[in-house]
Amino acid sequence: MNWSYSKLSKYEGCPAAYNYKYNLRLADPAGPAAIRGTGLHSTVEAYTKGEIPELPPTIHHREFIDGLKSKGGKAEQAVYFNDKWEVVQKEGYWCVMVMDMLVDEGKVASVWDYKSGKFYDSHYDQLMLYSLGAMVKLPEAETVYAGAIYIDQPKLTPISRSFVRDQEGVLKTHYEARVARMFADTKFHPNPTMKCKWCPYSKKKGGPCQY
Repeated sequence: MNWSYSKLSKYEGCPAAYNYKYNLRLADPAGPAAIRGTGLHSTVEAYTKGEIPELPPTIHHREFIDGLKSKGGKAEQAVYFNDKWEVVQKEGYWCVMVMDMLVDEGKVASVWDYKSGKFYDSHYDQLMLYSLGAMVKLPEAETVYAGAIYIDQPKLTPISRSFVRDQEGVLKTHYEARVARMFADTKFHPNPTMKCKWCPYSKKKGGPCQY
């Protein structure tokens, strides 16, 4: 079994929805907001890779993104780990993190995620995981800054949190416990909330869920 932050977040939000999507592989069509976000993300990725010369006016924080590029930031880094938190090839991996921008400056590193829409508290949780991934991938880094760039929000400045090498063990234990609960679940009970009205598996949308 393997996992990503998306899978873990889906499970902790609603085990039933996780089961429908990842175990039973039922359709989960992307909504307009998700499609728009994917398009914006792809445009920034193409810019950071040098595939397009400019960013359209719908995308903001170009100077910040350029600053990361000038520091040697690498775009779209898919990093795979085994269950001992060792970096491995894709085949047989345990965890994957797709880092939109990874900057290695020796003892200091930073990992950045492009976001569209407003800020959610869960963003900090994802950044904490990605800081751990950066620590493992870059063993010389003593401090890692994990941040988010809200590419369609001109008034929402990029956010970041710092993590130090001494936190590596605690972070590993924290995520291992959460993932173990997800992998051990065999019931996948639904967790009804207000979000059910947007869920493609909900009863109101003709899905298999009782809610």
